[in-house]
Amino acid sequence: MLTDAQTPEAMALSTAEKTSLLQLAAARENLVFDDAGSAVEIRTEKGLDAAESFLQALEAFAESLQLQPASRAYRSDFKEHFLEVRETRDYSVIILEACVSLSRSRAIWANGRKYVLSREAEEACLSLLEEWSSFLQELEGLMQISRRCDYCTCLDRLDKAWANFEHCYIVEIVKVQDSAKGLVSMAVGVENALSDLEQGCDDTAELADWSDYQLKISSLVECVARLNVAANLQRKTHSELSVDILHSAVELLKVCNNDPHSPLQAARVIAENVVESFEEIRNYLYRVQHCLDGLNPHLCQNACLVERLVRWEETWIIGGCYLQTRSFLHAVCKFVPEMCQVQRLAPAFAQMCADFDAELFLVVPRLLLLFFFADQSVFMDLVASLLPHRFVHAPVLREAFHRTAVESQAQHLQRSRSEPSLPSVRILSSDVAVLGTGSQLQALQKRFHEVRHRLQNAMRAASPETASPEDVELVAWQALLFRAVSGTSGIEGPFDVLMQEHREATVEAVDSFMHELEGWSMELQRHNAEDWNECVNVLVQCLRASEARSC
Repeated sequence: MLTDAQTPEAMALSTAEKTSLLQLAAARENLVFDDAGSAVEIRTEKGLDAAESFLQALEAFAESLQLQPASRAYRSDFKEHFLEVRETRDYSVIILEACVSLSRSRAIWANGRKYVLSREAEEACLSLLEEWSSFLQELEGLMQISRRCDYCTCLDRLDKAWANFEHCYIVEIVKVQDSAKGLVSMAVGVENALSDLEQGCDDTAELADWSDYQLKISSLVECVARLNVAANLQRKTHSELSVDILHSAVELLKVCNNDPHSPLQAARVIAENVVESFEEIRNYLYRVQHCLDGLNPHLCQNACLVERLVRWEETWIIGGCYLQTRSFLHAVCKFVPEMCQVQRLAPAFAQMCADFDAELFLVVPRLLLLFFFADQSVFMDLVASLLPHRFVHAPVLREAFHRTAVESQAQHLQRSRSEPSLPSVRILSSDVAVLGTGSQLQALQKRFHEVRHRLQNAMRAASPETASPEDVELVAWQALLFRAVSGTSGIEGPFDVLMQEHREATVEAVDSFMHELEGWSMELQRHNAEDWNECVNVLVQCLRASEARSC
């Protein structure tokens, strides 16, 4: 004898249930599958819309059968992850997409890190994918049978697998988010400890001598470096930016504050930017500690954090290059005062600097090359880092070459987008040193000295009795600087004092040299464009800061 549940009437679908089934079948036909035809494609807009429609039809069919959904009680423990906590199925395409993706990779990627799934989550993922694939395959056959109990069995298995994976997936996501926010929480904790030490000290000058304080500073810099790797997707470094850069900046500022006339004043703005960017990070951490729950676990989506990390990295890379590398620092401290002199010599150059004119960035490389030819000992390392292929290199015996800790730190600042990197100094790699200029650059340097000597002779001939050797050298040098700024040929400016019999030939020699120099100037700008842009921006920034202090 058949029970009530086994009667033909109970086993057959009602009219309403058949209608819902037909809608589900129509939605099934619209699904988009991958090239292998095994997985639903939801990366395209068409595929996503089709999957959402199918899931809605699937839920509607289950409700028409009056099936009880599997328990979703776990949702109450993760309220922040659901728009509304309900016991209904609420099939989401996000869960389906996660299942398909995790079945391939077995891991969740966030903030540049790989989080491997737990065994439980992996089994739940594979189970749901199996039930999902089976249901899609069996759907057509079930429509031919139209037995209510068969539909109920399939839907029940699928729903239980769905709820189980949803629960496991949310648990895994929470773990990942806690780990991501943990980077910020750790930095906040170190910042609080650092602030407590500062507030407990009456004399801030004594802080530098406290080993505990220095340890906290170092720990905070390490935390910031890890945050930079996780959140700053445009970063140029990995985690090489160390606390030594901050120490170098602080020490330089101490010298500048104690001696207003120190040559290091030229690089003061570089050190100020290093310290200020670090303070901005500290201020952010102080404020964010009260709203960590609102922090996006995908750290790159927190605009305020990313903005500060970008500036921190940029200023610290520059600090590592120009404060910790002695030859670079020497070059900046020599070049900036000289450019101030050029401003007084050529008002047009002063106006370019004030307006930040585009022509300024054509003039600066000419000036840098002239200063390099005039004093190789000061500018060799800087120019060699920008035009490494124009210099002669030789192997260095590790045992015979002792680098300071500062130079070693500079060596670690390797960029990801240009080679060789700017902080190469005399060592373009750990085993190669700069010996001198290559043959073509030597030839240009020889032409520079010839033209300079010719100018001096012409200037001396113009006033043989009154001009001292020092005055002659100065005026000849200023004439070359003037031509580098003006970028035009002719006898205007310093050249109009020359005697008629020397003027034309001398000006022609200067113009010929300047024309050749222009080609090298363009090469300087283009060979390592990223490094050159950074270099010229540093030089101009230092120049403008120097002008502001002198006003």
